[in-house]
Amino acid sequence: MNEKLKKIIADLIKKDADKLMLSDDVVLTKDLEFDSILVIQLIVELENQFGIEFTDDDLDLDKLTIYGKLKETVESKISLMNTN
Repeated sequence: MNEKLKKIIADLIKKDADKLMLSDDVVLTKDLEFDSILVIQLIVELENQFGIEFTDDDLDLDKLTIYGKLKETVESKISLMNTN
């Protein structure tokens, strides 16, 4: 899941995923210069690629723009989907 998430982010910012260094404390809006449009595109890609759905409660900038929290959110949603 981590590599797929990294590739999605790399594709959105048009970088090589192999060269993209993502630690849990990377802030997408600051460190990778994500703007609001890229955040929306990221949400759409995550929903499409992982078959998950973000609710209004999930639209918290910390959950979506801090890489470690984003990863946890996606993992949690995938886990919930697999238990249902």
